Amino acid sequence: MFPSCVLSDTLVRKLRVSRYNPSQLRDNSKSGNLQIYEYYRNTQVINREERTVDSKLLGAMKMTYTQAPPLTKEEIGLFLKDAKTARLCSFNKNGTIHAVPLWFKYGNGQIIIASPEHSQKTRNILRNPNVTLLVDIEAPQIQGVIVYGKAKVHTDDWTEEFLSLTTKYMAKKDAEIWNEGLSKIANWVKITIIPEHIASFDYEKDDEFKKIMG
Repeated sequence: MFPSCVLSDTLVRKLRVSRYNPSQLRDNSKSGNLQIYEYYRNTQVINREERTVDSKLLGAMKMTYTQAPPLTKEEIGLFLKDAKTARLCSFNKNGTIHAVPLWFKYGNGQIIIASPEHSQKTRNILRNPNVTLLVDIEAPQIQGVIVYGKAKVHTDDWTEEFLSLTTKYMAKKDAEIWNEGLSKIANWVKITIIPEHIASFDYEKDDEFKKIMG
């Protein structure tokens, strides 16, 4: 999926010329110049002038774009250590996805999060440990890491580790006060996520994307 953007004059002209000439449209798409229109497949609106795009026009396009280049292994490690917010996806009992933003800490090849003992995500993981974690940053430097793995709930005491997690976001004194307040409203358990597969994307490395975005 591409972020919303204002399309360049050149791209709009290409669309106007190709509108009634599907063969020319396909020729243009081979160069990758029209790949961004995948984003408009649902809205069918060109942002620059808010013109409606003919569905036949989109259907004639031969999309060859898959995704942006990945981060290196070293970049992934640094990214996960520095990023502030993750989105955890777990399975509800009826098969739907439960997605929540949360704080996390990465180290020693695993991800640690805190969760109320009886929260939806904790109950989901106890029933099905398969989870997906998305960590990303938005424009101008669009990067992200997607972690597919197994999660485990730990109910033993983890006071020091919990403090270590929250000190990623604030000074230790403030974290101590924060954790004390949290402990008054719920019993917080530790959840560890062991990655089984990691995917990533870095649009700063995508020359085609940067060329289109102008």
